[in-house]
Amino acid sequence: MIILEERIRKVLAEAYGEKKFDFAAIIEREDAGERWDLAVSADWIDEYDFIETVAPKLSEVLSDSELIKLGRIVVLNPMGEFMQEYNQRIGPVEEDRDLFNITFGGIPVRHAHVFGAQTPLMYA
Repeated sequence: MIILEERIRKVLAEAYGEKKFDFAAIIEREDAGERWDLAVSADWIDEYDFIETVAPKLSEVLSDSELIKLGRIVVLNPMGEFMQEYNQRIGPVEEDRDLFNITFGGIPVRHAHVFGAQTPLMYA
């Protein structure tokens, strides 16, 4: 799983290194088996452009087994229920943080690896 985190971090850094995300995480929902969602949120993100930029890069960087583990790419509304509840309960994190067995906006999350705001997106 750590390799998956590092590779996704690298893709986000290469595509958007100069931009800041309000939220970026890989999330394993309770109802998704062992599949992970890449979830991001920021007011500057255009969902279509983000997916069109990130999806091909993920296909280049991730192995076939990692791609199978990645269920979908989700752009969360910064003012939506998930983000509102996340910000009230957890708020921005400075360093990477793992959350377990928690629900945000009615979505039960088995495990979330949240990329910290102060954690460099790129591993050199």
